[in-house]
Amino acid sequence: AHMAHNAAVATAAVEAFCGGRAVEPTVLAEGLAAVRAPARLEAVHHDPLVVLDTAHNPHGVRATLAGLREAFVMRPAIGVLAMMADKQVDAVLELLADELDEVVVTAVRDNPRALGVEELAEAAAGAFGPARVHAATDTAEALGRAMALAGASGEEAGVLVIGSVFLAGEARGILADDGPGSGGGPLTVTVPTGP
Repeated sequence: AHMAHNAAVATAAVEAFCGGRAVEPTVLAEGLAAVRAPARLEAVHHDPLVVLDTAHNPHGVRATLAGLREAFVMRPAIGVLAMMADKQVDAVLELLADELDEVVVTAVRDNPRALGVEELAEAAAGAFGPARVHAATDTAEALGRAMALAGASGEEAGVLVIGSVFLAGEARGILADDGPGSGGGPLTVTVPTGP
């Protein structure tokens, strides 16, 4: 629904720019058909389902969770989360704790604004409870752990990657067929064997 709202606002802006003249329906249809929104409720892997989203504040997370419920079946839902230290971490965690069954927290690479894994894990434990929180040193390990949890949980289980534009980019680079270094080849993620 939020993407449809965004499309309507963009259409109204174009029409206003054109002096209030309506956009031709065929032009509008072609334009909207060409829109690509990487990492905005983007399914980048199946079996288990992995969905990427760049939401990183409470407003965006609410929209993402509504869109996730609208577009996907994900039972249980496992999150992969990294955030920047200057974001509303506690508010985001509270929203996610109501929707996700478990979360794997991590940190993005080479970003001085990134919240550390230990600090995020501690905050997540406050929202989710310690038993529902897992930690991973990097995005690849977090994806592997979350996908293993989902894979062990049944056919409808899935993974939502959320909390940072940087995290979505790293995850997309690992999982998407058109991501850097993927070559469109098979997914390669190391799945940890320990708890």
